[in-house]
Amino acid sequence: SEAHLVEAVCESDVSKFVSACTRFVQSLRGDEVGLEYARRKVPLFKPPRFAARGRRSRTNRAPLQSALSVVMLQPCDYDTRDTEVQRSGKAVAERRIKDRKRFAVEDFRWSGAVPPGLRPGSRVLMCLADSKNRVSVDAPARILAVRKYRRPSGTRRALIFVETRKWVRQKSLSDLIRRVPRAAALRRVRSCREIRDMNLAFQLSGVWAARTETRPISGFHDDAPHAARA
Repeated sequence: SEAHLVEAVCESDVSKFVSACTRFVQSLRGDEVGLEYARRKVPLFKPPRFAARGRRSRTNRAPLQSALSVVMLQPCDYDTRDTEVQRSGKAVAERRIKDRKRFAVEDFRWSGAVPPGLRPGSRVLMCLADSKNRVSVDAPARILAVRKYRRPSGTRRALIFVETRKWVRQKSLSDLIRRVPRAAALRRVRSCREIRDMNLAFQLSGVWAARTETRPISGFHDDAPHAARA
């Protein structure tokens, strides 16, 4: 535990919070474990592999992160069909937000087949390129819902609804690379790429971890151009 795990503790004197924690822990209870029962289970214990010591070199292990994909987007205008799907899909996505004071629903359009990495529950790093190829990057956002549909011509589209933090500024891609040099790989993304390196995903998430602003800022608000895959 001391050398290998990432742990956190929260101390609180708020009675409602303490009661909620107590109820959660109690909800996990199963059969009572007596002394004889515990003794019978001792032979089943296997030490965790990462706790090995000795001559083996210790490597830095990043905490496991939920899946993170990078998408490269461009401003676009929604047509009538897009707007219809947006209206119905946004209502569903908003019901899935638990803290509306801190989070809002944004969306972007995807043309063609939706990549496996863009699924509800995973995270997405939205990069928006302007007409001069300057790229701004939003903080990682959780995907709430994916609405697939077809245009009258039969072509496939989807709207991806995400949960964004209201008080976090975008960053330029160049600034992001200065903070995380390995993020230079994002320059090669043309549509969507899933980040399989958990250390890189952890570093990218940390750039926005403790930075807040005094007003909500995002490139995907309703009063700004919508975005679509490049």
